[in-house]
Amino acid sequence: MHCYESADALYRGDLFADDPLAEWCWAERESLREDHLRLLTSLARLWSRQADRERGIACFRRVLRADPLREEAHQGLMEALWRQGRRSEALHQFDECARLLRTELDVDVLPETRRLRDALVEETRD
Repeated sequence: MHCYESADALYRGDLFADDPLAEWCWAERESLREDHLRLLTSLARLWSRQADRERGIACFRRVLRADPLREEAHQGLMEALWRQGRRSEALHQFDECARLLRTELDVDVLPETRRLRDALVEETRD
């Protein structure tokens, strides 16, 4: 986990983000950004499953601030919230994910996201 934290600390934001004429590095910028978001997602999973669920939740939220359409991060956040006993927040996260995907991409959530929501609803009924 320490290596992931160190790598995260090295990322200072998108490459040449403040230079509107830096189209020449677009592919490298996107590649580095994607690597960083994958790293954050892995770190969030580690924290939420092992050591520090609150840090995992915060890390999933960082991923979603950078890329609100990343359904995998919505799923991870829902699971982390659920493990913390915060079912209503997890259900709200599902609604937010579904709304964003419908509004921005005109698609439905993945079946695994819907199954996670259904499990949350079912547990709430018990």
